[in-house]
Amino acid sequence: MAGVCRRGTLFLKPYLTALVGITLIYSFLFIIPRADVCKSVKPLCEKAVALSVGENAPIVLCGIGNSHAGEFDFYTGRLFLPIVGKGEGSMESLLVREEKVLLITKGRYFRALQEKYRFKPLAQQPCGHRFTLFSNKDFEGG
Repeated sequence: MAGVCRRGTLFLKPYLTALVGITLIYSFLFIIPRADVCKSVKPLCEKAVALSVGENAPIVLCGIGNSHAGEFDFYTGRLFLPIVGKGEGSMESLLVREEKVLLITKGRYFRALQEKYRFKPLAQQPCGHRFTLFSNKDFEGG
């Protein structure tokens, strides 16, 4: 008697299907767009591009892996932004450059740099990885 259903379970499946469908539609229309505004790197990249064009400064990703580099390439409209490692030597080479360089890094790495060099953030992502935009020329000294 494998084909016999308990009483009332036959009508439960359409209600569950409708509930799941309504939940998905609500999520796509209301929840995800609000989270996307907060977690998107688009505003940070727009600020970086505006400063880069205005001051003729290159944009460099600092300590950001290839998994996130595509987001920055997309929103800046530039392919293959240079990526510099987190090592002390690579940061020192950027600090001594004559030209202004705009750097984007993750928030916790920026906090470590800020403690050492007292960099001033130019723009920050409010949530998510909390990426920060800063410049090699906007600091109070080492």
